[in-house]
Amino acid sequence: MTSWSNLAEDLSGLKNLSFSRQAVVSDGPLKLYIFCDASSQAYGFVIYGVQNGKSHIIFSKVKVAPMKAKTLPMMELVAVFIAFKAFSMLLRTYSNIKIENIVVSVDAQVVVSWLLSDNVKAKSLYTRNRIRDIHDMKENFTKEFGVDIHYKYVPSA
Repeated sequence: MTSWSNLAEDLSGLKNLSFSRQAVVSDGPLKLYIFCDASSQAYGFVIYGVQNGKSHIIFSKVKVAPMKAKTLPMMELVAVFIAFKAFSMLLRTYSNIKIENIVVSVDAQVVVSWLLSDNVKAKSLYTRNRIRDIHDMKENFTKEFGVDIHYKYVPSA
């Protein structure tokens, strides 16, 4: 019975346990690095903020892949699309912080080429629409928030 008493006493001390939640401060510029990835089972992204030599996870999101199978490049593209949808919320949340630049990293060269091209010749209408949506969101972010968004290919392991 003393084991349970000791455990109960330890658990009551949890109310005094705290963690710092401040990932960024408003006195310095912030760089955002977004890594997007997909597989046949899921797709998602993670956003890291780098400020004053420190890196923190700011936001991430993962979704289960749809029941109807899509190609891996299409899933990678959808990961970038949901990351861009999250940018809007993130940029408004950090409106008092100077964001120097945003780097979007993808491990599919075809997706990077789609994102860098103004004239995309994808077979799927769905793919063409997502690329157009991403281009439109990027243009809006540049106009509204004055941030530069760059794309980068990152080879997968």
